[in-house]
Amino acid sequence: MKFIFGILCALFFIPSISLALPVKVGVIVAQSGELAGLGDGFRKSLEFGLAELPEIERSRIELYFEDDQFKAAQTVPAYERLKAAHGIDVLVVFGSSTAKAVAPRTEAEKIPLIALATDPQVNQGRSSTVNMWATPETLTDLAVSEAERRGYRRIARIASQHDFTDALKRTFDAAAVGRVTIDLDESYPRGACRKMELQLHFLGPRMRQHAQSTS
Repeated sequence: MKFIFGILCALFFIPSISLALPVKVGVIVAQSGELAGLGDGFRKSLEFGLAELPEIERSRIELYFEDDQFKAAQTVPAYERLKAAHGIDVLVVFGSSTAKAVAPRTEAEKIPLIALATDPQVNQGRSSTVNMWATPETLTDLAVSEAERRGYRRIARIASQHDFTDALKRTFDAAAVGRVTIDLDESYPRGACRKMELQLHFLGPRMRQHAQSTS
């Protein structure tokens, strides 16, 4: 996560952004709920990254964490809590949906937002938002190229409903034209893991049935 601290250092050289030392960085991650483990890993990686910086640079940054359970509806309230309790200067958010929820607020209030997100809509048309993750085009080009390398021509796609997966699906569809055919395409709400497991379990017979009905 050192690249995040690199961005923080770069903020000092942007004339339109005025930061006092130490910079108070609010971080919104899941600390409870079904994705608490992922949030805990992200939090620890930031803390380890900060600990590895030279002492003079460490003294310039303070981290404050808030929980949104990785739910977009809870991201703005978490941001408000960080502002009220710590008067944060910068916000770091993990996830496309959560970043898209809070980005209009941070943009309006001129709070720099560092989003670890894939959906390009997170920072589209915004001057105070940085999107720090692999782009959908990069990820889907790798996926389609790998499918071609393995000789896959007809595939099934079963995914959760999320801004991240929606962005990937859009770019995958564009990249797959003339290269890979999506025979079966289904999506389910987050949390419907058991239903997705069942769909995957019966995927082979369903694909064969679909192929027969379309041949």
